[in-house]
Formats: sequence, structure tokens, C-alpha cells
Amino acid sequence: SGSPAIVNVVDEIKDVFRKKADEVHSPIYFTDETPIKDFKNIINPFLGAHQDQNLRSALIALEKSGLPLDPIKTKTGIENTIQLTGLRGRLEDYPYPPAKGKAGKLILDVAHNPDAFRALRDHFLSLGVKPFVIAGFANDKDVDSILSIIAEFACGFIAVQANNHRALSAADLAEEARKHFKNATSIPNIVEAVNQAIESNQTVLLTGSHYVVGEFLQLT
Repeated sequence: SGSPAIVNVVDEIKDVFRKKADEVHSPIYFTDETPIKDFKNIINPFLGAHQDQNLRSALIALEKSGLPLDPIKTKTGIENTIQLTGLRGRLEDYPYPPAKGKAGKLILDVAHNPDAFRALRDHFLSLGVKPFVIAGFANDKDVDSILSIIAEFACGFIAVQANNHRALSAADLAEEARKHFKNATSIPNIVEAVNQAIESNQTVLLTGSHYVVGEFLQLT
């Protein structure tokens, strides 16, 4: 109550947030309506329009916090977020050679819900790129909705399975994926799947879970 609320939502639901802010006497700032005054010309270390929205939300939150922040140090800190925090798998361009043959481009992203995959879809469609997708999911995810979104921007699909008790089996995921990709297959081992896909595809996206991306990074 009384604390500033920095909100990044679509216009259709802004009134819900305005009503709640009024109830708890909190000043509300929508990120698409609030100008950034102090922290300008900051280069986003992450790709994707959705990350630009996230950066804008963070900068407005910093300005409204009232903390005595140095704009130059803030700029340096944000632009070096990846190095300073170790945050990985956000449309990360990962230099990786395949087992044999010519290497393609490998991108890692920890998207694991429909909203995150819509952001991925919009990013790849804006580039005019159709990646080959390798994905594994936890067994409690809305897999059918996610697969339908992936089908809007991907050229193929391989199901994998992280070494985790929550992981959906690669076989079950591939069966679901065949509703959207005729030639969807399963290769439970993540590294094997990447090696196979990257030999014959220009762009490969490994995604679906922090566990999937994390396991791949550990093994390579």
C-alpha cells in the first residue's frame, strides 16, 4: 500500500491495475506511458522486443525507487548484466560446433510457457527466420498450446528430455508434436539432438525449460 507500481501490460487490462492501485493508494506507472528521464541511451544486452519492454520496466522502477543511483554506473551495470549475473538462455547466440559437418547457428532460450513462446515467435517472424526447434518440457506445462505457437514459426521439431523427475518424456512430447509437425521425432539426449539438427539446419533453437538449456550448457 502506498508503494509505486510499475506495470507493463496491454491496454485492454490496464483498468484492472488502475482500480487496484486506487484501492491501495499506490501511484501507478504504465511503462508505455511513462517517460524515462535519467537512464537514457542504455544498450540492452538481451535480444528481442520483449526484452526491450523488460528493460524499460526496470529503468522506470529505478527512477521511481528514489534511490541515489549514478546514471553512468547504472548504464554500465545493465549493459554488462550477462557477465555480472551469469544470466543465460535469453535468445543466446551460442557458438557450438556439431559432431561433424558444417555448423549452423544455435540459439538457447529458456522459454517455458505460452507467453514466452509468443515472444519467441514474434522475434523470429520479425527476422524472417524459421528455426528448427529442439524442446523439452516439464510435465505440468500447457504443451499443446506451446506446440501450436511453435508451429507458427518453426520448420521442424525434435523432442528431448532433461534428466529431471519433472520432465515430460521425449516420446510423449514427440507424439503430441506430430499434431503440428508431421516429421517430429524424439531424441532424449539433448546433445545428440542438437548435433543432429545443427548439421542440416541454418538456425537451431534449443528451448522449453531451464533444465533443458542448463543441462546442455553443463554437458558442452
